[in-house]
Amino acid sequence: MNFFEHQDKAHQNTQQLIGLFALSIAIMIIAIYIATLFLFRMAPHIWWHPGLFLYMAGITIIAIIASIYKIFRLRAGRKAIALLCCS
Repeated sequence: MNFFEHQDKAHQNTQQLIGLFALSIAIMIIAIYIATLFLFRMAPHIWWHPGLFLYMAGITIIAIIASIYKIFRLRAGRKAIALLCCS
């Protein structure tokens, strides 16, 4: 296998991982939405509530973005962690 075949394979793997990541986020949003329906005892009566779905999707996406941001902040190492603890 030459360099260009490896590059094509890596590109395909990256696309596959991005697709799986998007699918996992969609499944997570749906699961949180359904859990919220059961929590508020709306599930047997109402299965589709667009406002609640958008609210849960927004909260989930904000939590994911905040987690990714925190991961990148902590990648700086011990100094970044020490600054977070002492600030």
